[in-house]
Amino acid sequence: MTRGRKKTPTELKKLNGTHRPDKENPLAPEPEVVEIPMPADLTDEARLHWPVFERQLRALNVLTAADESALVLMTETYAEWKIALDKVQEHGMLVKNANGTPQVSPFMSIQHKAHDRLLKLLCEYGMTPASRSKVNAAPAKPKVNAFLQPDK
Repeated sequence: MTRGRKKTPTELKKLNGTHRPDKENPLAPEPEVVEIPMPADLTDEARLHWPVFERQLRALNVLTAADESALVLMTETYAEWKIALDKVQEHGMLVKNANGTPQVSPFMSIQHKAHDRLLKLLCEYGMTPASRSKVNAAPAKPKVNAFLQPDK
């Protein structure tokens, strides 16, 4: 069951001339963006992808300390999808069952389910084009040049 039409990204609204600042949420929380250390109990495949997701989410200003468990789920789900994809590429989409009849590889089902879960997690954090306008990111902190600051 769908929830209706997906929101159009804000940047597209600006390009089309349909952007309405009065429709934006001015009271959206602005949590502090932090770096989250990699948990020790991640699988080996998830460990490979943790730094990539963590860096991307920090760059989008959406990663806070409260997001550690979601980031763990995202990396583990990606790892599950990647392992299943590798198995499908290794053995093919069809395998023979005990009777010798071709059937769809069980890894295809694992891959599709992991893909669906991963896409939902990516959308939660604005990591797809259509979902970016729905995410309330923390404003980026301005960089201060110490040489331009007056002496105190």
